[in-house]
Amino acid sequence: MYNKLMNSTDIAHIMEAELPALNMALGKAARKLAECRESLQLKRINAYAAAGGCKKCGGRGWVVVRDTLDSITGQYAEFGPCPAEEAGICTYRTREKTGLDPSYYSKYDRNRGVPKHVSLRSPKLIASELAHATAKEEHDRLAQQVTDAKEITRGKLVEVSRKVRGVAAPPKGTKGIVFWEGTNSWGTHKVGLRLEDGAKVWVPSSACKVLDTEPAYSWKPALVDGLPFIGITKAVGPSAALLRTLDGTKEFWAPYSQCPTLKGVFKGQSVSVTLPLWLAKKNGIW
Repeated sequence: MYNKLMNSTDIAHIMEAELPALNMALGKAARKLAECRESLQLKRINAYAAAGGCKKCGGRGWVVVRDTLDSITGQYAEFGPCPAEEAGICTYRTREKTGLDPSYYSKYDRNRGVPKHVSLRSPKLIASELAHATAKEEHDRLAQQVTDAKEITRGKLVEVSRKVRGVAAPPKGTKGIVFWEGTNSWGTHKVGLRLEDGAKVWVPSSACKVLDTEPAYSWKPALVDGLPFIGITKAVGPSAALLRTLDGTKEFWAPYSQCPTLKGVFKGQSVSVTLPLWLAKKNGIW
């Protein structure tokens, strides 16, 4: 369905374009389901009336005589027998024949333990419920995928989409991998971005937009804190060590503050250290 060369965010945009059609399908299924339920409810009401169901008590055999309205649940209500019972119109046998009036179910029914009406389930209603459930599941699944793709979380490639205030604020169009997210003391949700050269910047998440949820390989080094390096210690100073590549083509000073594991090394020693990305790029290692 989707081109393999597309990134995940492009696919999310395509899925988002499909949502209106799914919304229409879901609305159509919901309307059809409502029509089926309304039709069955009308049949039940007509069947109750045709069987001579009591209009006084609704086939319950009792009516509310008094309610103080001190409780919204009606727990202080008082009940009495159906007025039509004395005339022999509403009796146990007639109520057994007609059942309950399906047009309502009140709080008094719930308080007296009257069971809710059992819904009639015709093949048409079952088919409508299944179609509605399928349409809703497909709609919700796609909508969630689109939401997840747009959400700014760690590991995603994002771009600063508007101007951000601040002395060290990155310019609009800056791209980076999200490596941190959190909320400052003012309640602003911010994210930390690691740029392609290894530099770090912090911006409000509201000023960013997702470019790709699965960055290409060229961005993978930005996901780590440094670049592994193996070389030889050519000289040792009080605050840095002079490192040389194994092929002898490059030499550079690595400060202990940036590479703490270099403390204590001696001249001529082989070392394996993780270099900050900015240091590796500055000296042509990356």
